[in-house]
Amino acid sequence: MSHELRTPMNGVLGMAQLLAMTEMTDEQKEYLNLLDISGQSLLSLINDILDQVPGIPEKEKHKLFQPFGKTSVRPADQYEKSTGLGLLIVKKIVEAHNGRIWFISELAKGTEFFFSIPIKA
Repeated sequence: MSHELRTPMNGVLGMAQLLAMTEMTDEQKEYLNLLDISGQSLLSLINDILDQVPGIPEKEKHKLFQPFGKTSVRPADQYEKSTGLGLLIVKKIVEAHNGRIWFISELAKGTEFFFSIPIKA
């Protein structure tokens, strides 16, 4: 359930960030700012409601980007299944674009994933 909600919301927020890099009137900038504030608030609410991942234990963090790497952390949704390949695939894609991927995990708070790739203008 978490991916079904977070992914589209992150898509909207990402497109808003791209739009912010274009020329806009002051009125359009104001609308975009409201869109971003509303989207961030909604994403925060989604995260609060789901608290899907309670954080990755320190001793298991090394497993995340390994083939079939699974941790002892179980999803809140009993029907959500994992092959242990998703993060490895994402890592390979990011690295193919000369980027990097990393995460911050705090027990009882959750895990955030980040990536960066160089983009030429």
